[in-house]
Amino acid sequence: MLSEDPKRALVLSGGGGRGAYHVGVLRFLEEHEWYPDVVVGTSIGAVNGAALASGHTSHSLWALWRKLRTKHVQKPNWNPFSSVSLLDTSPLRETLLNEGWVDFERINDPEKAAVHLRITATEISTGLLHIFSNSLSKKTDITVEHILSSCSIPLIYPHTSLGSTKYWDGAVVA
Repeated sequence: MLSEDPKRALVLSGGGGRGAYHVGVLRFLEEHEWYPDVVVGTSIGAVNGAALASGHTSHSLWALWRKLRTKHVQKPNWNPFSSVSLLDTSPLRETLLNEGWVDFERINDPEKAAVHLRITATEISTGLLHIFSNSLSKKTDITVEHILSSCSIPLIYPHTSLGSTKYWDGAVVA
């Protein structure tokens, strides 16, 4: 159950391979009985943050990372004229939805979510940072599209649309 007044935050940055390093930090924190009330994630940090909000521990998250391969995240975009990206992230969408990484029902239920979750993404048309949250005070129903929007590295991955708004990686404004 989410507390109304979160006290300790864990910020998980982007950077692809850093996601596996996040797990080592999480393991260290768990060994020292330090647990965040809120997790803020950008890009791969949004993926790991959603997994933590789903109830994963460092050990279960490590098991997922050990099985993860490039083919589960991206594939070449063989038709570059249909999109302005080199790679297609449809494999990541399928991985997040079907491989046990994220329980969207749980993270969107304040009674079941393991932590408060904040996911950042950059609105393309304005350049403004948006923060999507599962907390009651600023509730967004977090979907796979919110996570993908935070992982949408310009030119490498396609932008992600949420409604009529297009987003890129949350680190674009950093």
